[in-house]
Amino acid sequence: MLFQSITELRQYVNVSEGLQFQTIAPDITRTEKQILKKFLGAEQYDELETEYLANQADLTDMAAPLRELLNYARAAVALLTIGKAADILQVQISDSGIQMVSGVEYKQAFAWMKHDAKSYLMQHGYAAIDEMLAFMEANVDDYPLWAESTAYTLNKQFIVNSAVEFQQHYNIN
Repeated sequence: MLFQSITELRQYVNVSEGLQFQTIAPDITRTEKQILKKFLGAEQYDELETEYLANQADLTDMAAPLRELLNYARAAVALLTIGKAADILQVQISDSGIQMVSGVEYKQAFAWMKHDAKSYLMQHGYAAIDEMLAFMEANVDDYPLWAESTAYTLNKQFIVNSAVEFQQHYNIN
């Protein structure tokens, strides 16, 4: 996993102080496995995770290209994780069943607010994936594991590889 604390996650997405890392950690793992790994390729993801875990006390000890890639990857994972987990974060599941979280200081958001927030998070999360891919393409020599994998976007010549590229042919805003 490319995060070890809620403080690290908060560098990329604005979440409240009340969100506990152990609450969101399974969703981070799922997002990394289902989305990030698909774009990085298994070998590049494994190298990034291994280097992060080995150097988490001081990320400046990581090689610069991997440290930069980590920043792009974490931005995407943080946004997508919160966007995907938003629905389940609104409730608590216990022996008493599924209950709504309610407090004196906070009120449940209206449905349109939840929709807009999730839409924002997912849109910016996938934009972060596009930024990461553009960065890797511009610096492909620094990421040989990715360039040799099936995840390498330039190997997919007949596929639209990014939202930016698609936007050139069809307006998707």
